[in-house]
Amino acid sequence: MKTGLKRSKIYVYKNLLNIFHVKYFYVFFIIFTFISFNFSYISADSLSWGQKSSSFEIYKNENVKINIDKNGFQSLSLNRKSFLLSNEHQYNSLYLSFDLENINKKSINNKIKIVGGDLLKTNYKPIELPESVGYAASFEQPNHEIWIAPSKYMFLSSKEAIGDFSIFFMIQPYQLKRKMEIIKKMALFEGRKQGFRITWEKDKLVFNFINFFWDNNERPVNEIKLETKDLIELNKFQQILLQYHETKGVLILYLNGIEQERIYTTDNFNYKGSILKPSFHKWDNSPLILGRNFLGALDEVIFLNGILPVSNDIGSYGTLKNNGRLYYQKPGIVISKIVQLPYSNSEILNIDYKSAEKNGSKVNVFIRHSNNPFNENLNEMEMPFYKVNKIDKNNFKTKYIQWKAEFYSDAQGQNSPEIHHIELNYRDNLPPNPPRDLSVLNLNENEVTLHFLRNSEMDVINGGRYHIYYGIKPFEPLGVIRYKDFTSKSNNNYEGITINDKDRWISSDLRYQNRIKININNDVIQKNHYYTQDKPHLQYEYPLLQKNIPFYFWVTSCDNSWTESSEFADHESEPSNFVVVRP
Repeated sequence: MKTGLKRSKIYVYKNLLNIFHVKYFYVFFIIFTFISFNFSYISADSLSWGQKSSSFEIYKNENVKINIDKNGFQSLSLNRKSFLLSNEHQYNSLYLSFDLENINKKSINNKIKIVGGDLLKTNYKPIELPESVGYAASFEQPNHEIWIAPSKYMFLSSKEAIGDFSIFFMIQPYQLKRKMEIIKKMALFEGRKQGFRITWEKDKLVFNFINFFWDNNERPVNEIKLETKDLIELNKFQQILLQYHETKGVLILYLNGIEQERIYTTDNFNYKGSILKPSFHKWDNSPLILGRNFLGALDEVIFLNGILPVSNDIGSYGTLKNNGRLYYQKPGIVISKIVQLPYSNSEILNIDYKSAEKNGSKVNVFIRHSNNPFNENLNEMEMPFYKVNKIDKNNFKTKYIQWKAEFYSDAQGQNSPEIHHIELNYRDNLPPNPPRDLSVLNLNENEVTLHFLRNSEMDVINGGRYHIYYGIKPFEPLGVIRYKDFTSKSNNNYEGITINDKDRWISSDLRYQNRIKININNDVIQKNHYYTQDKPHLQYEYPLLQKNIPFYFWVTSCDNSWTESSEFADHESEPSNFVVVRP
């Protein structure tokens, strides 16, 4: 492996002793020490997702939410699948959800899950938005609205005293052009309106109860109004909760779990006054209307006969499912885009991820890799993922990487795990440096003898090779000598003998002791040409050496990761200097 000046200090030391006499040892020991301290450290590079504003680069996402904090850092967690209602609340509410698991896109009615009422009219655009619980209802056109006939057991249909009730919904306004009516249940009796409406006015959410509360003398209070103190932000989901406590005679409005306003529904609007009675008119059969004059999105709409608790953690992330004596829990899954490292056979040192697993929640990270490009949605049967802590790091050399994360909530679906960042540390497998000082030693009509300095990088010495290119123009090859000879194998196959470190020049002349010497003749050229006949990606013209025809020669180094497969071509060096010969 190499980064910058990648040389083996041990190898340089041995070659210094081989080249020079022992009496010069001490002088060159000092030189060697200086060189050693100036070699580049074999450093590692890293890829990071979720830190320092880096994106997770998701290719596939199933029920996982990408969170972005105020500093731009990303994290991953489960997306809420539905509102988390207790068993008692489930049987005492009108509940609207817009995110069925199997959505029939041809029928909008199939997109609404409703409990505690019947749909009379539906027209909206289903949409997935950040912070929504799956799909939300987007109201964008003048005819977008939802009409509902509440069930008889709901307080919305009661003709008597109502008792405790709660109204909850998630809202994301797009823009404000006028006073917008979001939800209403209102009718006209005896010349006056009666019921309630929820509007968005001047960046605030307003609840108006019109002739809805009655005193002991059966006289209605014209209006009781509550509004948020904090502004409702555009293009961001916010949670609205209104509670009515009958025994205390009080309305409390919350925005994102924070109390906004509290009004006592008494004859003097003081906690010591006589409690007013909330009630719809005895002839009221008006529908509940959502989104009629609203430009924005609604999600998780709940009207409850009772008190819904205040909580920011409103959603179920997916509880355990019973399957006989066994249980199953569907995970949230994210799969990354394919990450490409600069060079093939790069060494993965470690993969680390920072996670938070709350109260029984769990997250698992997997990875798959190859030196060949592969499709991002490749079937896992064809190319499986492996759990990060089970990867054989000794055999983890690659170029293309894809990771997957599985998220599991706790058994009750109340807590989600989180991934704050994933980091991959790797060491580039850089190509070797080119050979130096290519020269011509001998030349005749059908043969040329070349020599050049050996490459001192360990992964060239151990299992590496050299390629000799030639052509009639510099660095425009017409042929390449990859093998100096061939040995016959069974089934009429041949195995090439590479030009490698064993071809160093054995000479008593110290000038040539660190050089590779190789003879190139027409027989070698013919054999290399024949070898490539069934290997189209290796083929060249391979002209023969001819008298009075000039040829340019140059050399490259290949480390021990190079093979004839095209994906490992990046382990060949840049060309050396060229020489020109004319037989």
